[in-house]
Amino acid sequence: STKAWASIGQRTGEISVPVSHSTSKLTRLVESIRSLDAAFYQDVMRAISLYHCERDSRLEANAARCVDVSVAFKDSTGGCVKPSDSTCDHEATCERDSNCYWLKPEEGVPRERRYTDEESAKKWDFLFSISASGTYGGTVAIYTLYGFIIALCAFFLWFTFFLGRCCCNCAWDNWLCKLCSPEPRGEGYNIQLEVKVPIYAHNLFSFAMLVCIIFAHVGNNRLTDSWANTVEQSLQGLGHVRDFLDDMARPVGRLQEITEASAREAENIIEREQYVEWGLDRVEDSIINLYVGEKAGLIEVGAKENVNASLSLLASSVASLVSEVSGLRSTLNETLTSNKDNLLLSATVAIERLNRINTTVGLLEENIVYADSMIKSAAPYRWTTLLTLFIVSLVSVFSGVVGVIAYFTPFAFDDYLISLLNLTFFLSGFICSAALILGSLTFSATLVAGDTCKMIDLATADFEPYLGSFAGEAAGLCFTGGNFTKTLNLEEHHGYISSRRQIDYASGKVTEFDEQVAFSGLEAETAAVAAAAVGLTSSEDFGSTMTSLLSMSALVSSNDYDSTTKYSCPFDFPLIFDTGSPLKLLEPWEYATSEVGKSGNTGWKEMEFEEIPYARQSSEAAEDYISRIFGVAGRCTGGADEAHPKLCWQGWTRNVIPMDPTEFCTGGGGCEYPCQGVTRDIRKTFNETVRLIRVRHALEVGVADAESEAGKLKGNLTSSRTDAANMEVGVVGELLGEVRGLECNGQCLFVRELYNNVKEEMCLNATDAMSFVWISLVILAGLSGLNGGLTLVLVVRMRGESKVDIEPVFEKDGDEEVDGKGLGQNVDLYA
Repeated sequence: STKAWASIGQRTGEISVPVSHSTSKLTRLVESIRSLDAAFYQDVMRAISLYHCERDSRLEANAARCVDVSVAFKDSTGGCVKPSDSTCDHEATCERDSNCYWLKPEEGVPRERRYTDEESAKKWDFLFSISASGTYGGTVAIYTLYGFIIALCAFFLWFTFFLGRCCCNCAWDNWLCKLCSPEPRGEGYNIQLEVKVPIYAHNLFSFAMLVCIIFAHVGNNRLTDSWANTVEQSLQGLGHVRDFLDDMARPVGRLQEITEASAREAENIIEREQYVEWGLDRVEDSIINLYVGEKAGLIEVGAKENVNASLSLLASSVASLVSEVSGLRSTLNETLTSNKDNLLLSATVAIERLNRINTTVGLLEENIVYADSMIKSAAPYRWTTLLTLFIVSLVSVFSGVVGVIAYFTPFAFDDYLISLLNLTFFLSGFICSAALILGSLTFSATLVAGDTCKMIDLATADFEPYLGSFAGEAAGLCFTGGNFTKTLNLEEHHGYISSRRQIDYASGKVTEFDEQVAFSGLEAETAAVAAAAVGLTSSEDFGSTMTSLLSMSALVSSNDYDSTTKYSCPFDFPLIFDTGSPLKLLEPWEYATSEVGKSGNTGWKEMEFEEIPYARQSSEAAEDYISRIFGVAGRCTGGADEAHPKLCWQGWTRNVIPMDPTEFCTGGGGCEYPCQGVTRDIRKTFNETVRLIRVRHALEVGVADAESEAGKLKGNLTSSRTDAANMEVGVVGELLGEVRGLECNGQCLFVRELYNNVKEEMCLNATDAMSFVWISLVILAGLSGLNGGLTLVLVVRMRGESKVDIEPVFEKDGDEEVDGKGLGQNVDLYA
């Protein structure tokens, strides 16, 4: 029965199928007779290839080098190969692929033939000559020749004996012709030993002859079935190969359709990821600017190492992610955007090669069908020959059986029926010779079949001479577990498979990274810098310090003037030191006018006795503004010596004023400055606080800038990871999926199982069937010879007398003696 074809698992390479080398005892018997080395079989294969290449009118067609460009040999770029001696125009015609006549063309060197004229001249003699030594025909024909010689000798002996028995009746009494004489021996026979034993042997041999010819028929039927199975499996397998080629062609065609769109989508991804060119630099620059511009402040808050750590983390964790994205961009550009033309070219080359291989498969199918028609045309002759042999054997056995029956059941004409054994004798001689001839022919055919199996095993080492460059390479890959895509030019450096591997690797790196973890260390360090800056100063701390200072200013007094008079500094601007944001201290005039509602001038005079306006003057700094606002004049306290009172005056006019502690004065011996210390402390405290606020603000701005750039980069990396993951659902993902499908379906180990199945059917079952036939025929020849010899003896002895009966037998009937009767007549052995 036909073996089940390769499963889908075998088609996709999920199992390994070794080349089969199973044999049977009959096959090993034939192989033991045939002791030829591999080199001899290689020569036979070469001679057969030459014969096939040049037979009929094929030589001219096979020798032609220039063929249409559509079927010409192409290199990996789809261009024609130009040997130095090429005569093709390389536009409409180019060099053909390798075939039985030409080797594969190579660029720039003369093209070589596969064989020489001398080898061509010798091929016929090597294959078919039976006279020359060392030829294949001689190694096969010798066995047929032996069979013919033995058959002719046997037939000659039988025929000579037959003529002797029929024509030498005048000399039957001569001792030379006694052997041919049909006359029984005068002294009689030992019936049990010399008649019955040969009869039993004759019956056994007759039955065995029929069994042998039946076995020969069975073997012939097995051969017919086995060949039918071989053809069926071969054609079915080649049909699966065609399906496989179609399965490969469809995705390649789809790749041609979507490559343009994939390149555009890749270009869009590359455009969206331009940030990799500057994103990391911006983050790095912002951190470096913070470090360089605010180094003193960083040192002051103890955050210098945090900034260094931020740079280190940026250069390690974050930079590696940017590098992966940059690698993906470069890969997409190199494998799709800039490689689009190469990909389309490789797809075109793949389609051409698939068509070429399909053509080769078609030729194989034609050859198998042709061989099948030849074998089938010979089948009726085989069947008729064996049937004729069976009928002759049946007639021979029947005539012998009739003669034996006549012997055991005597009647008036039993001698005539016994003489039918002569027919058995004659037919046995014919059967013996015919069976020897047929057996030797079948044996030689079995040897050829066995040799064919050895040669197809050798052919698996290199299919190129028999299938051409591309189909040969594909078959070799399938046999060795390689991927069919290599034959299709898809695994080249700029091909689809190489591009798919690079994109999968690069996108896998991007989809696998975790930007949250990568940025966590950087974010922690910048947050530490910000926290340190916040701890540098706060408006609340400053407000409490100022409140304390103003409280002290309320206790200021001048005992020199009036020990009972207490007065406070005239400052009515305390809320400026209790703002909600330290940054407001950098613009105290805004606070004074907008929030506190101060306008006009202060209630006290400055040192020159001028009015102090709340509004900012020109572009004065916050320190200058506070220094001006709190630049209060003195108090006129006078002196204890009334005879020599101390004077007080006001302004540049030096107007003398009366001694009055409530009066502001700008000079004079009686003018004291009880608020000068408080003013100095206020100015000093404010100036220091503003300095710290500026440091804090600069640090906070620097950190915010760094965090902003880092956040942008982080968001971009997240988008890149999403893009990489989403590629699988876009056109690029479809292209990658088609390529992966090609790689998966490109596993073609099922071709090796096709070979194993066909080889087992042809080289095991068919060879066994042929061996069954020739062995049956040889045994039939031997049994026919023995049976003919037995009938030669029995036809005489069965008409003879028993040694017991040939002696006189006397019976008394009264006084009369009666001679024993029956002399010269058949005796009823069972009476």
